[in-house]
Amino acid sequence: MRRGLAAAAYSMDESIGAVVERLHSRQMLENSIRVPAFIWSPLLNKSGYVSDAMIHVTDILPTILDAVDNSTGILNEQFIYGKSQWNTLSNNKLPVRTEIIHNIDCVTNTSAIRWYDWKLIQDKSLKRSGLWARPLGYPNIALNRKSLQTLQSKDRVNSKSYQVLSQMNRRPDYEVLKESVVECEPHEPTDPANNDCTTELCLFNIRDDPCEYHNLIGETDPQFVKFLWQKLVAFNETSVPPLIDSLFTSLDPRSDPKLHNNTWINWLDSERENMGDISMECSPIDRKDRDVESVCDEEHKARANVCADKLWFVGRRSRKYPENEPELETHCKQTAKLIACVKSYTDVCGKETHKQLANVMLFTVKQMDKNYCTKSTKKHELMSFSVCGNRIRDQSNKCMDQFMVELGKSNAFETRMKVPHACCAFHELKACIMSSARTARMCSEKSMDNYEKYITSMAGNTLSLMCTDYEEDSDKCQHLPHLPKGAKYSKAPSVIDGFGSILDDD
Repeated sequence: MRRGLAAAAYSMDESIGAVVERLHSRQMLENSIRVPAFIWSPLLNKSGYVSDAMIHVTDILPTILDAVDNSTGILNEQFIYGKSQWNTLSNNKLPVRTEIIHNIDCVTNTSAIRWYDWKLIQDKSLKRSGLWARPLGYPNIALNRKSLQTLQSKDRVNSKSYQVLSQMNRRPDYEVLKESVVECEPHEPTDPANNDCTTELCLFNIRDDPCEYHNLIGETDPQFVKFLWQKLVAFNETSVPPLIDSLFTSLDPRSDPKLHNNTWINWLDSERENMGDISMECSPIDRKDRDVESVCDEEHKARANVCADKLWFVGRRSRKYPENEPELETHCKQTAKLIACVKSYTDVCGKETHKQLANVMLFTVKQMDKNYCTKSTKKHELMSFSVCGNRIRDQSNKCMDQFMVELGKSNAFETRMKVPHACCAFHELKACIMSSARTARMCSEKSMDNYEKYITSMAGNTLSLMCTDYEEDSDKCQHLPHLPKGAKYSKAPSVIDGFGSILDDD
């Protein structure tokens, strides 16, 4: 099989080289797309780099139209799945796509979605552990790398494409090509049985683990997994049932490319009218409709937002940090009530995104509450910075007000920029509060360290899962664009509402 692959690659090199040579000799070479994921055009403002932007095959059409000239409004992305990536590729800007639906197949019960760096897989058809695909060249990974070095020197001399490009003074930069190499450890998954997605879902961090060695389903907040699953559910609701009832039966022999000039086509287009009604039940992803009760009014929503405000921003609305054991006991009881208050609204009235996000955030608070209210070391840690935290309440409240403004402002950005701005806004909130703490006389170094830990813990899984590309020590926040003049936005009423609105449009 690998010999066949090598032969195919060699033949492609010869044929592409011949085409490039012919076009160049006729002065017809316009440097356009030649192969998938390879872009070569004088229209590119920046070239000679490898883009790690998330790009789907459906993005090709809107990208080309945008590159040609979409000022006439030919393209309306509202009605297609594809997004124009022209600005991303031409200027090496931030990607416009944040998720890709890999598959939803209700015949084999397989589905997968990628959201930022996370990939969720459901596979009821076969044992994934038995089908784990080894990296190309396995187990001779080191030998493969050596072959790449050989390619840079010896083999390229015999490449027709390389020879023609050299004549055009367009030699490929092999140092750039190195950036496209995916590095995987040369071993099997740590626990192949754990990569079985037939009974449980599988979750991978594609950026950290591109070869999907490590299934993180048991190490990740279950509410976040539900959040991703709900995205699959939303896609499934718009799907159309397939025409066949199993993987290998009811295949139509009329689809054979041999009958259509050796071309795969929509062979039923001309005959569909005579086929009658086609219907079948095919819905592996179940979603139970919720009865929205009468409690979903503005008054109940406002009450839930107040609870959320008190819950995540201690020091707000007369709530203070506990400075002694009795106050801590009261604080812990109050936290439990606030959690119930938020959950009573989001479970019944919230959109699916708000509901799942609230569950993720409430899970984080519950874990914190369990630690700070039951463990002796954590109790003293909390009370060690409480005096400091209460002393700077006025300043920290101003920081929090500004954060809620920024959270509302994030929702006014185009879709791809919403999450980055929200993440960076939280980093600014944390920096603002810590700056206030440093100026307070009653805030020792140790109390400030504990205070900073507490604030970071409040963000918990929510930010760690959403902001992998915009972490606190990243300089990307400095390069984010500003809202255009006159853009309309309003202050977010609560953290859940703010983040929920952002993710609704994602």
